[in-house]
Amino acid sequence: MTKELLNVEVIDLVQSINRLITNTEKVKELPIKIRWAIKKNINTFSPTVKVFEDLRRELIDELQKDFFNEEKSHVITAKDNVGNDEEVRQVNDECMDEYNERVNELNSKLQELLSENNEYEIYTVNMDEFVEGLPDDTKLEYDDIDILSFMGKE
Repeated sequence: MTKELLNVEVIDLVQSINRLITNTEKVKELPIKIRWAIKKNINTFSPTVKVFEDLRRELIDELQKDFFNEEKSHVITAKDNVGNDEEVRQVNDECMDEYNERVNELNSKLQELLSENNEYEIYTVNMDEFVEGLPDDTKLEYDDIDILSFMGKE
């Protein structure tokens, strides 16, 4: 089945599916047919996710190269998320407007990419049959099934 999805939907789907499939107890409850469909669909979505991540990394690297240097920033000591001191670079006040403008441009580019639509050939399964066949004491939760619902035959 061909389905049109926004890039942001694809990225969210891949992240959600990855969280699901890293839980071995839940994966054990998925029939082979569902696991196969997940694998096929992840392979279909992977190029989109890779392009987005590569562009995101490139834009961030470029921003950091331009601003986190001796000329436009300085080193300060700050607390990390555990409360330990660490040295980090802080953009100089006189460069802050330019930096914020570049951050806004970067975010705009990423938002534009995320809002693009693409068509995907989705490997489908009978979700009703799958759900009806689940035991009452399944480890799968409603959210897990909802994540997989994009693969349902229409």
